[in-house]
Amino acid sequence: PRGGRPGPGVQIIEPSRAKLQVYCFGGLRVTAGGHELSPRGADGYRQNKAWELLAYLAAMRPGPLSRVQVITALWPTTNEANGLSNLGAIASRLRDVIELQVSDLGSEVVCRGHDSSSRLDTKAVWSDVHQFLQLSWEGRHSSSAKAREACERARDLYLGDLLAGTPYKWLHERGGGALTLQEEYREEFRTVTRRLGSLYCDEDRPDLAVAVYRTLLDQEPLLEDIVRRLYRCYQLLGDRVAIKREHVQLQDNLRKVYADPDEPERVIDSDLFQPSAETMEAYAEALADLDARARSSRAG
Repeated sequence: PRGGRPGPGVQIIEPSRAKLQVYCFGGLRVTAGGHELSPRGADGYRQNKAWELLAYLAAMRPGPLSRVQVITALWPTTNEANGLSNLGAIASRLRDVIELQVSDLGSEVVCRGHDSSSRLDTKAVWSDVHQFLQLSWEGRHSSSAKAREACERARDLYLGDLLAGTPYKWLHERGGGALTLQEEYREEFRTVTRRLGSLYCDEDRPDLAVAVYRTLLDQEPLLEDIVRRLYRCYQLLGDRVAIKREHVQLQDNLRKVYADPDEPERVIDSDLFQPSAETMEAYAEALADLDARARSSRAG
């Protein structure tokens, strides 16, 4: 397991109340008092392994991580005894590096349990991943207004792929669900966005739902469930032109992905590369509803 799961018993402090802020989405950045920290130690050398330990604990779901999990991720070819020794040394080195730059730290940064488990000292260290996951949980389990606010805040935290540009191998390993950690959080972001779009529609604000759904299609143009949600939004807005435009765009994107460069016309005429039956049905229903409304308006 990749750490605990946020819920009612998990308290994530606000970043302004923490001595350290660790940002993992879109790339690794560690700050204190508005200043970015460096992984360089007193000797001038970069303590990359200590920085990786900080990134690892900040990127995992909050809660204690077993010694086996941490050692396997950071020292995959080391036995447990040597790994424990390495972990203790690196945790101490991490504190030293940070204390050089944050004089009133007053924390171990990495807390060690009696069973040699490891976690961040969440009273002193804030992680955007931990906050994102907590807000995502609130977005699913809170009343509408609070859920909307939680989803909006969660989306603001997700600035891009987890630890983008870092060389950490554990970042790309497949978990039990066959997703890498990057993919897992990317899907969590999509879930938050879908939830926010639904909440906007419930509040009769489909225009705002369109805006958030479009951010997902900009990243992945073939998400047909999002296209179907857009049909519904445009249906609520009474925008027949937008529905047809969205449908044509989806067809074009499918052709670009699946077209045979040597025989493009053969693919264009093939039913195989058309939107799914569910999408075609949603498209037809949205247009039929607008047609019925138009006829009713003319008759009135």
